Order: sequence, then structure tokens, then C-alpha cells
Amino acid sequence: MLSTFIIALREGLEAALIVGILVAYILKSDRRHLLLPLWSGVGAAIVGSIGIGFILSRTSEELTERAEEILCGNNFISSCCTCYLDGFLDEENCSYFEGRSSWKS
Repeated sequence: MLSTFIIALREGLEAALIVGILVAYILKSDRRHLLLPLWSGVGAAIVGSIGIGFILSRTSEELTERAEEILCGNNFISSCCTCYLDGFLDEENCSYFEGRSSWKS
């Protein structure tokens, strides 16, 4: 139980750090109109996490082997999407950001 709490705490702190970085970037680039969609996304993520956590806590003891494979597959797909976006959003490797970033002074 303690290890689960520590992992959840670490993930929560990581999410807060990412949101803080995004807020700082939005404010520094003077795009305050993007704050509402950012906080809406944060709220949706929190509600979604609580909902999925509730569903999994009620059904995790009863998952069949096939359902566990599907859940692991979903985790793998989301990890691949995260890695792809991480590479895509790298400013040095993405031509989209050339001349558009006001972050660097």
C-alpha cells in the first residue's frame, strides 16, 4: 500500500511539474487565451483518472487474462504515442517551431 502511494505521489508531482512548465511557457509567450484550454484539460485528466481508477478498483480482481492483455496493449500504445510526441515537439528537430518560438530570448 505504501509503495502504491509513493508511486502515485511521484506521478502527481511529475504532472504538476509539466503543467507548471506549460503555464510558464504560455505566460512568457503572452498567450493567456490558452490558459483556459490548459486548465480544462487538467480537469478532464483528473476526472478521467478518478473514473478509471474507480472502475479498475471495482473490476481488477475479476479481469480475465484477455482483459489484462488488452489493458497492457492500451498502456503500450499510449507509451508509443507519448514517445512520438516527445520527439515531434522537440524544438530543434521540428521545423514547425522555426521562427515561431518566443521562449528563447
